[in-house]
Amino acid sequence: MAKKGKRSWVNTPPTSEVTPPVETRQALLPFEQISWQDFERLCHRLVRLEANIEDSKIYGTQGDEQDGIDIFARTTTSEKYRVYQSKNEADFAPAKIKAAVDEFVAGEWLAKSDTFVLCTRESLRSAVRVTAVEEQVQVLKAKGVSFLTWDQEELSLLLKAQPEIVDDFFGRAWVRAFCGDEAADLLGTRLDAVEVKKLRSELFSIYSRVFNMHDKGIPLDDALPLSDRFIVPDVEDKQSLLAQSSNEGSVSEKSNEGGQDTKEDQKQKSSSTTKRYSQRLPIENWISRSSKNLLFGDPGSGATGGPERPEPGAGTAAGRQRRT
Repeated sequence: MAKKGKRSWVNTPPTSEVTPPVETRQALLPFEQISWQDFERLCHRLVRLEANIEDSKIYGTQGDEQDGIDIFARTTTSEKYRVYQSKNEADFAPAKIKAAVDEFVAGEWLAKSDTFVLCTRESLRSAVRVTAVEEQVQVLKAKGVSFLTWDQEELSLLLKAQPEIVDDFFGRAWVRAFCGDEAADLLGTRLDAVEVKKLRSELFSIYSRVFNMHDKGIPLDDALPLSDRFIVPDVEDKQSLLAQSSNEGSVSEKSNEGGQDTKEDQKQKSSSTTKRYSQRLPIENWISRSSKNLLFGDPGSGATGGPERPEPGAGTAAGRQRRT
C-alpha cells in the first residue's frame, strides 16, 4: 500500500504556475539589408505621409550635385521647403553627421528651407552621436533652419503603423514580426516585396521571348537580340522651384489736415521668383519617380505611348511635364 501511495504522489498534477513564453514583436527593421536606392524611396514614401506635405520630389540623381539633399517637399504651413538627406551608410559617426550638415549649409537649399531632416539607417542615440546632433541643431538654428533626425528608431516608429510600406520593402514575414499577425492578415493576397521581385523577373523573361520571336529585325545570319538593337533613351527632366526674396523700402506720407506731422511707415515688400533647372535622367529612373508622368518629344523620338508606372503603395502625385 505504501508503494502505491508513493506512485499516486508522483502522478499528482503539479501545482506550480508557470508564466507562458512571450513572443515579442521586432522593435527595429533591418534597414541595412536594403539598397541605398530603396532606402531613399522608403524615406520618400514616409515624407508623403506627413500631414502638412503638399508635394514632394526626389532631387537629382546619382552623380549630380545635390547640395546636401535627396528629397524636397512643399508644405501647407510655410513658404519655404522641408528638405531631407538620405544616408544608408554604416558607421554613421559624429564626423558624418557634421559633414551632412556642412554640405547642406554650403548649398543653395539653405536659403529656401526651414527644416532639414537627416535620415539614417543606424541609430543616432548613443551619447557621442546625440552630442553631435545637438551641436548641429545649434548651427542650423542660428541660420533659421530646424534640424531633425530620422534614425533607425524613429523610422521604425513611423513604420509601425504602415504595414503596406513594410510589405513593399521588407516582405510579409517582416510585417508579421514587426507589425503583428492582424496587420499581416489584413494585407490579404497583396504581393509583398519578395513576390513582386519574382513576378517582375518572370514577366521580363516572358516579354523578352515574345518580342524576340515577333520582332526579328533585319534578316541576318546572326540576328541581334531585341535588347541589343535599341538604346534606352534619356529624358531632360525640367523642374520649377519657387524661391522667396524680400526687399525693404520706406513709404513717406504727409497729411495737411489738422496740421499733422509727416509720418514714416516702413513696409516690407515680398516678391517671389521662379528658378528653373533641368537634369538628364535615364528614362527608367524618371518613370519610377512619380505616379503620373507627362512626356513630350519630337516626331520619331519615341515619346508616343510612354509608359506609366506607379510607385507601389504611393499616393497620387501631381503630374509633371518632362521633355525629351
